[in-house]
Amino acid sequence: MSNPESEHSQQSSSSEDYEAQFWQRMSELGVPDGEAWEALLVTLAEIEGGAEHRDPWKVTAERLAQRSR
Repeated sequence: MSNPESEHSQQSSSSEDYEAQFWQRMSELGVPDGEAWEALLVTLAEIEGGAEHRDPWKVTAERLAQRSR
């Protein structure tokens, strides 16, 4: 039998890891925080609209990395 609290803790930890990796990547790319937040909000709005993105942090980081090339 699974423990819902344990599963939530693992999901939160993974989410925090993804977020930390995102901000590290933004720093490496020199993307200002405001621009990164705006891009992330666009990705989240796409998800709410039915887009099949599974990891908004990764999708947003990839988009911003392509822009900075």
